[in-house]
Amino acid sequence: MKASSARSKRKAVPASALSAEPARPYTGLRFAVSIQDMRRTGAVEVVLPAAKLVEVPRRTRSVQFEPLVIRRGLTDSTEWYDWWEQARRPRARPRLVTVALLGPSGVEAVRWMFRDCVPVGYALSPLNALVATTVLESLELKVGDFELYRRQ
Repeated sequence: MKASSARSKRKAVPASALSAEPARPYTGLRFAVSIQDMRRTGAVEVVLPAAKLVEVPRRTRSVQFEPLVIRRGLTDSTEWYDWWEQARRPRARPRLVTVALLGPSGVEAVRWMFRDCVPVGYALSPLNALVATTVLESLELKVGDFELYRRQ
């Protein structure tokens, strides 16, 4: 009778699997932001919202989203301020905001689609005559829902 060993029962691992590099994480350096009915956003910073499951008494769980914050350098365009101004009135029209993360080759790798966004805050960065920095315009957006898309 032949003795069996653990070695003979193991499956062979293909050489290609051993030499494959682990996936590198994306950097937050390259991204694009689009807002429904706006020409260009010119966003330079995005703070993506966290999503949390919340228990509601006598109901099923619901999802609560933190705000989506986008920032850009202040220009002659008043599109962001105009949207904020419209949101201060009753029945503001929500918009779709898309944030696309670009991979090293410039191809879209991940896309988040934030639905039913409405401004809940508008801010400008401080003005400082001693430091020549860009004045930033910020929109804080209430998010109704979001979806994640990955390149296949």
